[in-house]
Amino acid sequence: MPPYPVFMRTLLALGIAASAVAGCTNFRAIGRHPAALRAELAPLLPELQSEDIVIPHELSPENFKNARTLVSRHLGPKASVDDQVRALLMTLSSPTGLALRYEWAKTLDANETIEHGGGSCLSLSAVLVALARGMGIRAYFVDASTAANETQKDGEVTVHSGHIAVILKYQGADAFIDFAGELRDAAGTRRLDDRDVVAHYYNNRGYELIHSAQRAQQAVPWPRALESFRIAAKVAPRFALAWNNVGLALARLKRTSEAELAFRYALALDDNLDAARHNLASLTGTSNVDPAELSGARKAGLKWRTAAGGPAAIRWTAQPLPRQSALELGLKPEVPKAAVKPERR
Repeated sequence: MPPYPVFMRTLLALGIAASAVAGCTNFRAIGRHPAALRAELAPLLPELQSEDIVIPHELSPENFKNARTLVSRHLGPKASVDDQVRALLMTLSSPTGLALRYEWAKTLDANETIEHGGGSCLSLSAVLVALARGMGIRAYFVDASTAANETQKDGEVTVHSGHIAVILKYQGADAFIDFAGELRDAAGTRRLDDRDVVAHYYNNRGYELIHSAQRAQQAVPWPRALESFRIAAKVAPRFALAWNNVGLALARLKRTSEAELAFRYALALDDNLDAARHNLASLTGTSNVDPAELSGARKAGLKWRTAAGGPAAIRWTAQPLPRQSALELGLKPEVPKAAVKPERR
């Protein structure tokens, strides 16, 4: 019987090695207080009450205080920042600490993750980021999808899923933390804006509605899944994988013209996105997309329009899109890997 959960053994094996991360990003630009982020997102999501918008790394004062007490048990009177980081990581998975475990397809916010005792890579990353930032340690979410990216098929359409990890920046080095234990360094990863992480959360929840229903051999609640994917796409308009999943849900709801637009828009954001190309081919019988069409689509925006008393529809507009990342799901299906080229910015 190992002294710590398998998750912690993997984490200890990785250690806290310094890893270079491509690009130079201002922390304040991507790391924001949950309340400020919620206020920023509220106008974009009128279908939700402001207090109902989930910020994955928002931690209650009580949970932070309890976790901070657990961390302090591993610290001496003159603990260095490195000591604090190691104590924090130990607290996350130690049986005498939070005892969190990695659990695939279980995306929860930080408070729910602590109460449940574990969660997905995004869930565990949210707890770490919340605690680290509360302790004054710079913490970033990173998209590791290109290094550990996988796909899952739903009939004739394909859903891509990715991987979320964390960078802790201190003493001039970047400590890379991968909760699933798949990666040993930050090569191929990219720092995420906190807003993108909110989009990941809703995208994951939409996927998990599908996964749970299929596993239980029940009818998939496609309208609810569509709503989650739509929220993800509205939060991060250049989230190509969210648009692919919007198309998937629309196709299952027999809204084929809208689904085709969503798949084409996903390709406009990332023309190397095999899932969207495959899904478009399954829907229309062709995956050919005119390069000129993709170029024009990148310069245009795709907005949701809600008809009075009717369902949401997609329409093209001439407004430029905000500069966001084309990201992927933070899940880990047990199916063959398929690399997806990231969008550069």
